[in-house]
Amino acid sequence: MTLTQSDYVSVPARAGALDFALPTSLVFLPENFEAAEVGEELRFRGEATTVAKLLRQAGVPIERLGSSRETAFVHNKSHDWALPVIFVGAELMKQSPDMVGMAIELIRDYVVRLFEGTAEKKIKTEVVIEDRQRKRYHKITYEGDAAGLGELAKLVKRLGK
Repeated sequence: MTLTQSDYVSVPARAGALDFALPTSLVFLPENFEAAEVGEELRFRGEATTVAKLLRQAGVPIERLGSSRETAFVHNKSHDWALPVIFVGAELMKQSPDMVGMAIELIRDYVVRLFEGTAEKKIKTEVVIEDRQRKRYHKITYEGDAAGLGELAKLVKRLGK
């Protein structure tokens, strides 16, 4: 299992530059969010639709950035499972600190069931967290098995405080 942390661009400023309003719920960010020059270039990981459906069924509010526009998806051709990039705003962490952990746990349970009886698959995902006090954004990159997603949830909660 690998967990790495790095700085990330200002999500609200970048969304504004691409002419998108930033939802207040959990948000899936496009995988090319930092590099796209215009909104039409944005590409979401193909698993975004499945994960969004899973979370919504459990009552977890989730939106795709710019979901009112035409969306393109990138489908993973490897044996790994690449989850969409999840953005967690400071206000959401303040109002519902357990929501992110619950969402990650739902995803973990789903992935465990999905790959039951198959060879162990790697999961890849990124979570971006707003640190309003320091006016910074942190990206946590996770790569490992489904069981390790619990450690990701703990780190997100710790950074979100």
